[in-house]
Amino acid sequence: MKLKSVQRFCSLSPFRISLLSWAFFLLPIILVLLSPFSGLFPALVFHHERIEVTIEGDIINVEGHYFYRNTWPFRVSQTLSVPLPHGSDEKSPIEPEVIMVSPESRNIDVRNILGREIFSIMVESGKEAEVVVRYSQAATQRRGRYLLTTTKPWGKPLVRGEYTLEFIGAEMVSIESNYPLEKLGNGLWCFRKKDFMPVMDWEFSW
Repeated sequence: MKLKSVQRFCSLSPFRISLLSWAFFLLPIILVLLSPFSGLFPALVFHHERIEVTIEGDIINVEGHYFYRNTWPFRVSQTLSVPLPHGSDEKSPIEPEVIMVSPESRNIDVRNILGREIFSIMVESGKEAEVVVRYSQAATQRRGRYLLTTTKPWGKPLVRGEYTLEFIGAEMVSIESNYPLEKLGNGLWCFRKKDFMPVMDWEFSW
């Protein structure tokens, strides 16, 4: 089978081979041009997330760990947006902080474009990157929401997702969640998923 495939390639006319060469040359350029539109053409593989929600008084603190892999044979830039909940009865989140943890540790600048918090990362060929996003939001209605359905534009389910909810300074709390929670200890709950393509956002109240 290998011999046949080689012969088939070599039987291409010089014109077709030239077009093929141009395609390989233009592909990285096209990826760079499309990278700001991660929902249209995700250049990286988004395969794992770990979300840690802590509630202290009427403040919700969110720390998200997002893991990406570059499967291309060249370096890739990807522009991403922070999944901030904005509802009619929700306070605007405090400006998020974004940090790249690996393969190198550094702060990442966040820009507001058309009301969305945007940032970009660069990942070398065959490498993985871990990005941490932190933000806080007032919860005057004693309920919160984390946007899980933003995974859909990536086109593939998460290999795994881990989600924890912790109350600081409140051991006896009654929780309601649209995703079933497992109690890990006093004031600490979680749920875990594998091969996860969310069909609804995570909503919880107390």
